[in-house]
Amino acid sequence: MPHTIAEKIRKWSRGYEPPRELDLDLEKASDDELEAALEVADTYYPSKYERLESQIDYLAMKLYSEYEVTKYPPYLEFQYRLRDWLDSAPSEDDQKILFELVPRLFFIGNKEYLSLYQSALNGPVARWLISQLALDINKNDAQSRLQEALSSTWFCPITDSMQISKFYHVNQIEGADLRPDWRTLDSFCGSHGKIVKHMKSQSPPLERIVLLEDFVATGSQMKSAVEFAVNLPDGCPVLLCPLVICPSGYTVAKQLEKDYVNLKFEPALMLDQSIILPSSQIPHEDSFISRLREVILRTYSLVVGSNPKPLYGPFGFGEPAEGGGLLLIMYTNCPDNTLPMIHHASDSPWNPIFPRSSRL
Repeated sequence: MPHTIAEKIRKWSRGYEPPRELDLDLEKASDDELEAALEVADTYYPSKYERLESQIDYLAMKLYSEYEVTKYPPYLEFQYRLRDWLDSAPSEDDQKILFELVPRLFFIGNKEYLSLYQSALNGPVARWLISQLALDINKNDAQSRLQEALSSTWFCPITDSMQISKFYHVNQIEGADLRPDWRTLDSFCGSHGKIVKHMKSQSPPLERIVLLEDFVATGSQMKSAVEFAVNLPDGCPVLLCPLVICPSGYTVAKQLEKDYVNLKFEPALMLDQSIILPSSQIPHEDSFISRLREVILRTYSLVVGSNPKPLYGPFGFGEPAEGGGLLLIMYTNCPDNTLPMIHHASDSPWNPIFPRSSRL
């Protein structure tokens, strides 16, 4: 890690006492014995912050280095962003809490998303197609009929953040050279008639639609696009399959499924409450969560600075629906539902550890 981080770790570790197994009488021991004992302790019994440093170094090498937003200048490498992020906090106690937070972040890397592409096809999509065709999977022709169904299924993204070409490539799906995102179609008043005409003109004709999205938080961007798709003439069957979805988005999607008989909803992965930092205290919560919440509230004015971009409050965009802020980072970007202290830059200065590429 950069020199300034190494100095912090050494300083924070100075109060660390050798373990009792060393069986050393600290009052009677000579300076040489004390020094030797401390060397043993440093070697075999690293302090809490030294252990965290090792974890963070490993995560930086295996995951955090994938973060696409900071691949090129003017952004610094992760270790230097970590240094500047910690230095943004006004006190050492706050910096220690931020340092402890880093390995607790839920980072979804490129390989994890490739696995989610495959999981979506082999799980929710396959089950839906089996149901649509009323397939008996014990029959000899089940696999070939399932493959035919894939050829007549239109896989499309809900927004342009979903890397639909990767989904096709990883799952070796051919055809459908047009793969529009349905949020854009809806926003520009796409013609249902032209869409149906296009689907019928394909070889084989497209009989059903799978709507995919890399990440759904509250579902605010998803809802209108899904409604546009399910209102195609003749009730075209639609599967809504987000790769990753938050609890609040799950609630919205389940209501859509209830409202439209031609819509089926099944995500590849739903995030649980452990990825959400509650904005108010909950029973039996981890003491670290309580301390982190205090730091979030105490440093919010620094995160905002004098010329704030929309932050939606100290816990991010999804707080009213989710009851807190996300501890989530995706290798492609940082959601605005994630804690602003993680992704927002200000002139205070507040330096983010994972700067967000915003549409605003």
